[in-house]
Amino acid sequence: MSSIKLITVICFLCMLNVVFAQIPNNKAVMGGNLGGLADYSNNLVFIDAMRTARYWGQADAPWNTLPVDQYNQDSYPVGYSAGTVVFIQPAGTVNGTYYFQGDGQLTVDLVASSDCELVNFTYSNGKTTGYIVVGDQATQLMLGFTQPTNTSFQNIRLIRPGFTIQDADTLIFLPSFIQDIKDLKLIRMMDWCSTNANPITKWSERARSTISTFSTSKGISYETIIALANMHDKEVWVNIPAMVDEDYILQMAKLFKEKLSPNRVFYLEYSNEIWNSGFEQTDWNFNYAEYLVTVGNMTIFNYDQVNNKYTWGFRRTGYVAYRISEIFASVFGESKRNTQFRVVLAGQGANSYIVSQGLQMIEKFGAPSKYLYAIASAPYFQIDNNYSGTMSKDAVLNELEYQMNRSPAVYDYGNYICMAKFYGLKHMAYEGGPDTFGPYNIQSKRLASFEPRMKQITIDFLRNWFSYGFDAFVWYTVSYGGYDSQYGTWGWAEYISDSYKPKREGILYMVNNPNVPYNTTVFKLFAGPVNSILSTPAVKHQLADSSSSATVLASAQLDSVYYYPMINTRRGIYSVRIEAANVLNGGGYLGIYMNNVKLGSVLSNSAVYNFTIPINSGIIEKGLNVVTMVIETDRALNIRTVNVTLIQEVAEPVPTPTPIPALISTVSNNDNRTITISTSSTLTMNVMIALSALLFITLFIQL
Repeated sequence: MSSIKLITVICFLCMLNVVFAQIPNNKAVMGGNLGGLADYSNNLVFIDAMRTARYWGQADAPWNTLPVDQYNQDSYPVGYSAGTVVFIQPAGTVNGTYYFQGDGQLTVDLVASSDCELVNFTYSNGKTTGYIVVGDQATQLMLGFTQPTNTSFQNIRLIRPGFTIQDADTLIFLPSFIQDIKDLKLIRMMDWCSTNANPITKWSERARSTISTFSTSKGISYETIIALANMHDKEVWVNIPAMVDEDYILQMAKLFKEKLSPNRVFYLEYSNEIWNSGFEQTDWNFNYAEYLVTVGNMTIFNYDQVNNKYTWGFRRTGYVAYRISEIFASVFGESKRNTQFRVVLAGQGANSYIVSQGLQMIEKFGAPSKYLYAIASAPYFQIDNNYSGTMSKDAVLNELEYQMNRSPAVYDYGNYICMAKFYGLKHMAYEGGPDTFGPYNIQSKRLASFEPRMKQITIDFLRNWFSYGFDAFVWYTVSYGGYDSQYGTWGWAEYISDSYKPKREGILYMVNNPNVPYNTTVFKLFAGPVNSILSTPAVKHQLADSSSSATVLASAQLDSVYYYPMINTRRGIYSVRIEAANVLNGGGYLGIYMNNVKLGSVLSNSAVYNFTIPINSGIIEKGLNVVTMVIETDRALNIRTVNVTLIQEVAEPVPTPTPIPALISTVSNNDNRTITISTSSTLTMNVMIALSALLFITLFIQL
C-alpha cells in the first residue's frame, strides 16, 4: 500500500471518529420577565381594564392620590368620593364601548377624557351599570365617583369591548396578550409582584384576588399568577417580598398547593437584587442582618468573624432561600422539591462573591443542591449611560455588538458555570438583554432597536450564553414600552402592533432553534477515544491569569478552589489524575471532585516528585463537566497537571421507540426541559457514514 493510500485510510478513520464523537449541544430554554402593570403601560393584559387602573385619587383630580388611611383591605377607597386614571394610551389603541359595573349607588363622571361618553347609566339591585364609549381620538380615560354614604367603594369593573363580566372572571387575560407570549414556557413575575420596595410584612397584607387594582405597591394576587400557569401551561417565577415573615411563606405555600395544578412547575426567588443599592430592599436586608447578628443572636451569619454587615446580608439571602425551600417542602412534600417547586438563589453577575456567600451559608445545613434548583445572574450588554458623545444609529449597534461579545467576561460566565457544576445546580439568567439606559442619544438608541441587525445581535448574545452550558434565559422584558426616553429600551418592542420587532424575533428564533453546541473555544474538547488523556496544566484553571508564565500551581493556599472544565463528547467512565511537582512541609490533603461529586480526599506526603493520583469517576454524561480541586491543607503542594482519562465508553440508554424517526433525538434529564444532549438520528448518522465510506472508496480507487 502506498504512503498516499495509507494517509487516506488514516484520514478516513479520523473522519469516522469525528462522526461518532460530535460536539454535544446544550438546549436553549427561553423565558421572559413581564413588564410592570400601570395605566400608562403599553401592555394591555386584562379583560377588566380596572385591573391596571391607577391607585385611587380625588374625584375631580384622579391623579392626586388619596392618603393611605382612606383605603380598605382590598385597596378600595373609603369615603363619599374618589377617582382613578383608568388608562393613558395612544389614540386608536383602546377605542370601543366598555361595560361598567360597580356596587352601590354611584354617580360616575368623566374627568379630562375627551372623545369619551357615558351611556345608559342606571342603578338597580344594588349595582350601578352603564357603558363608556371611548372614541377613536381618545388618549386617556379618567373617572370620578361619588356615593351617598361614607363607605367603601367596592367591585368596580370596566370590561373591554367585545367581552363580558363572565369573560373577565374566567378568561381573565386578553387573548392578544396570551397569543403574544405563547411561545415562552417560563415567565418571571418580578415586576407584576411589585417586588422592589414592596411594603408587605405579613400574609394579611397581601394583594388578594379581590383587590381594586394590581397597580399598587402590593402587586398582583397569587391567584392571578396561578390562573396564568394553570390555564396557559406556563412555568411561573415568583418573587417573595423582602420583609415578609415565615408565616407568610407558609401560607403562600398552602395557597399554591391548593390552587396550582400539580403538573405545573414554578420557581421561587427571595425578593430581587438584594445586593443592588438602587433598591430599598437592599439596605433593609443589610440592616436587618446586622440587627439579627448583634441583637438577635443570629451568630451563624458571622461564623468566621467576618464582622461585615454586607457579607451578613448576602448570607442572610442564602439563609432565607434555604428556609423558603424547607417551608415549601413541608407543604408540598420532599418529592416536589426541585421538581415542581424550584428555589433559585440569585446574585450579581459581575460579582460572584455575593452568591457564593449565600451558597456557603446554605452549606451549614446541607448540600445546596438539596435546597436549591439553580443559582442565577443577570447578564446584559450595555452602552455606558454616562457617555455623552454623539452616536448614530449604526454607532449604537456597533457598541451593543461589542459589549455583547464582552458579556461573558464582564459577567463571569466561566466561573459561574463551574460554580454551578461544583454545587450540582443549574445556572439561569433571571434577567438580561440590551441596556440602553441614559439621557444621551435617545433617538439613535430607539432607531437601533428597530434595525434587523438587532435581531442578529440578540441571537448571537443568546447563543453565546447557552454555549457555556447555562439553563434558561429569562429576557428583560417580553412586554412593550416606549423607546423614546432616558429610561432605556427594555421592552422587546414598543407596541404589540409594531410591524417588525427585532428583539422579539431573535428570542423566538432561539425558541425554534434551541440546539446550541457547547463552546469549545473557551472549554477544552475531550473527544476520546478510550484510554486517551486530556491533560491541563494546573496553572491553567478557569480563573487563571492568562498572562502568567508560571508552570506549576505553587503553594496552593487552604480552601482555594480550582476549576478545570471540559466538553466531553463521549458518555463513559473517566478517571482523574493529579500530578504534583513536589510536596511541601510534609504534605497534606487535596480534595478532588467531578462536578458536584467528591471523588475523595487524597493524602499526599511522598517526597517523590511526579506522583499520580488515579480516581474513578463513575459514568459521566456528554456535555460540559468540571473537575475541581479544593486545597484542604495549606501550602502543602506544588501541582503540575490535571489529567482526565476515558476508561470506558458507555452507550446511551435505549430510547423508547417512536413511529416516525426524528431528525434530532434528545436525551434529557428528569424534568424533560432543561439540559439536553442532541445527536443526529440513526437515519442522519447512517447517511453520514455512507457518504464518508463512498468518499473513501472513490479516493482509494483513484489513488
